[in-house]
Amino acid sequence: MKRYELFQGVYIHTPFCLQKCRYCDFPSYAGFSADVRKRYVAALCREIACRRNPINATSEIGHLTNAKRANEDSNLFALGHAIEGTGTEDVMGNFRLEGEKKGADATVAAENATIYFGGGTPTTLSPTQIGCIVHCLKENGWWKEPAEATIEANPGTVTRADLVQLRQMGFDRISFGVQSFQEAELKALGRIHTVQQAKEAARWAKDAGFARINIDLMSGIPGQTVASWQATLAQALRLDTEHISAYSLILEAGTPLDALVARGQTVLPTEDETLRMYEMTTYILEENGLRRYEISNYARPGCESRHNLVYWHYEPYMAFGVGACTFTGQVRYTNTTDVETYLQYWENAERGYAEPVREENGLPLTQENVTFDDSQNLTIGNLSCRGAKTSMPDSGAASAQKQGTEATVKACRETEPLSPEVQLAEAIIMGLRLTEGISLSEMQERFGVDILAQFGRELAPFFKKKMLARQGDRLCLTPYGMCFGNQVFEAFIP
Repeated sequence: MKRYELFQGVYIHTPFCLQKCRYCDFPSYAGFSADVRKRYVAALCREIACRRNPINATSEIGHLTNAKRANEDSNLFALGHAIEGTGTEDVMGNFRLEGEKKGADATVAAENATIYFGGGTPTTLSPTQIGCIVHCLKENGWWKEPAEATIEANPGTVTRADLVQLRQMGFDRISFGVQSFQEAELKALGRIHTVQQAKEAARWAKDAGFARINIDLMSGIPGQTVASWQATLAQALRLDTEHISAYSLILEAGTPLDALVARGQTVLPTEDETLRMYEMTTYILEENGLRRYEISNYARPGCESRHNLVYWHYEPYMAFGVGACTFTGQVRYTNTTDVETYLQYWENAERGYAEPVREENGLPLTQENVTFDDSQNLTIGNLSCRGAKTSMPDSGAASAQKQGTEATVKACRETEPLSPEVQLAEAIIMGLRLTEGISLSEMQERFGVDILAQFGRELAPFFKKKMLARQGDRLCLTPYGMCFGNQVFEAFIP
């Protein structure tokens, strides 16, 4: 009997920031009101509840070919709905429950799937709102015994009390977007925090009991010098953190920083200076016990980001929220990046397809009067949030509502089927980001392709320039090759 553990990681996106950084092109936005953030928490909880995770479900899934049987086994699906004559599929990605897998042990998420709250800035939400989301994840099977639970935080948006509450919720890892320990450089990037706030936040997190703390740093930013970058690395090390992500600035088209550079109003370090910073990073951090395990990530032994390893190992993951991407292995589903479209979709979800949250007395999931009883059941006003089961329409309702629902789904989510060629290219590129590289035999078993045979001509120049190396069964970038990884990656793009 084959076991299907589809999602190894769970990502929750918060699209709000107090101020949009000048370099950022992520789906994140500044200026939204507190009311919109409340609506977002409600919509996010509705999406999570609708995609209820049948963790460790063991029903026979091969016979679910009509609405009647789907209704009987609705606990198996995440907002599942029957489409007449096609079998049962879930709305998170039309992941077909194939008839030939009769009797399979179907698991939508692994028992120890990682949790990651990213953004934007998750800590623009209140601890109460974050707690509501956490509870909804737990009640709907997405947060059980995570291997790691991470939340991103801006040092300028957290207090000591906030961090204590986040730790009590179950987060054991926190990632601070510091970027620099130089005040002038923070201002050039449009960051809202100060150097002192960054230092305090890291200390508070340790005091709160976070087992792992990551510091995000950025090189190649306006006004930065090799000396100031060295000083930033030294300050990060003095915080005795377990993990440092050190990225080089990528100037994204259409961002305010891109416009400033184009107009000559700000100047970036030279290519030579940026390369010296890059090389210095590895030397200084590894000398201080943080081993490089990915192009831009360094960790003390055993403190690598388990969630990010899901991405780099090209494993399936589930994602919730505006702009969030779900990956099944064969298909990628991307939620709308428009906040209002997302809110309206989940606020006006077709009742025949989803009853994700049990509402009492008409109270929405936006009330602040949140309480937990002795059993940790969540109550918001008169609303009991216990992870409502998905409701399934009968075949007549499904037929009647199919057209309108499909139109709404298309407005809220894009579907991108991935060809075998694209899957192979992405798996290779993601794997080569790791210092350990990829296993040639595993790639051949997974995709049926001899990589060296298929890409030999394209890879030959990189072997000659000592940018690529083969070590037994593994193909990896050399330290020199990691400086120019994008050049190597292009060889695999179909």
